[in-house]
Amino acid sequence: MSKRIKIFLAILLLPLVFMAFINEVPTVPVKSKNYSKHNCTRYCHDLTCLHYKASFKTDPTIYKKNNKAIFDWYVTSLHANKLGLNYRNINLLVFVVGYPFLASLLLWNLIRNIK
Repeated sequence: MSKRIKIFLAILLLPLVFMAFINEVPTVPVKSKNYSKHNCTRYCHDLTCLHYKASFKTDPTIYKKNNKAIFDWYVTSLHANKLGLNYRNINLLVFVVGYPFLASLLLWNLIRNIK
């Protein structure tokens, strides 16, 4: 196997390893689908983050306003997709298949052009 392919695969797999580590290894806070007043849980991911809404109301910084605008655009775009897929499936298609595929093409092109 060539050195370029090894570099490509290592860089391509690094985000997946990092994502698995972040999702599975830390035990603090305890994973739960129930709402907690003290910290975010899977409830915040699956439904809505009440912590962020409260923080946004009390201290709407420029960063939070931009973040909210981008997040709202993403969610609205995914809900209004032209493929007729539900939010869960289009989310998986875009973030698990689409973006990594695009990133791998760009990365491969970058590594291919290294002399």
